[in-house]
Amino acid sequence: MTRYDDSHDTESLISVRDALALDAERFGHIEFYVPDTDELTVVVDCSGTTAAHAHGHQWRPGRHFDWWKGQAFNKASAMHQADPLLAGHLHHEFVDTDGPRTFIQPPAMESESTWWRHAKGTTGAPGLVVAVTKDGHTPVKEVVR
Repeated sequence: MTRYDDSHDTESLISVRDALALDAERFGHIEFYVPDTDELTVVVDCSGTTAAHAHGHQWRPGRHFDWWKGQAFNKASAMHQADPLLAGHLHHEFVDTDGPRTFIQPPAMESESTWWRHAKGTTGAPGLVVAVTKDGHTPVKEVVR
């Protein structure tokens, strides 16, 4: 049994952080965030916007706001302060809003996920999302392919 924060994704990010630390003069301005011990989310301030990051396996497709509302009910969790919620998992782009809250699911970056093709029959439409945030708002969201 491992901890909730123990995954290949987290370890990959830690490896990149360690590699960039070898040239701190050039890359020392870059910050890395991974979940705390036994946690599944990361919440950080980005230009006055509190951005939450989670993996989308924690809710059923289309139920992201229900999950987020449940997490926000715990005031000890930073999720109650989050403005946008960013999540991966379903391999396709999806943006949704509910009042002042924004949910952003970037597409997968690979063009072929064998698992996804076997599960859904389609291949990916790779890309990433560029979002501009300021003071709790995310007015600019663009998919780059």
